[in-house]
Amino acid sequence: MPLWLGMVLLVAFGASAHAANWDECRQVKRDSLRLQQALRKGVVLRGYRDRTQMRNELRDNNNWLWKRCRQYSAELRDLSAR
Repeated sequence: MPLWLGMVLLVAFGASAHAANWDECRQVKRDSLRLQQALRKGVVLRGYRDRTQMRNELRDNNNWLWKRCRQYSAELRDLSAR
């Protein structure tokens, strides 16, 4: 097998192995929207020590969404528009 074909298969398989399903993506996006709205209002949500912890969680959620939920990007944009 040529080296380039092996690399293509590895990349294709690796990308699909880390993809999340729609329910996980929707839940994380809703949590991100909730954190974003609370940060804009200046409110610390229950379960968080301070706004810094909320910002870090928001950043982690957004990175997770970007890495694992690209195939649902249009649906996730619709969620944030509502």
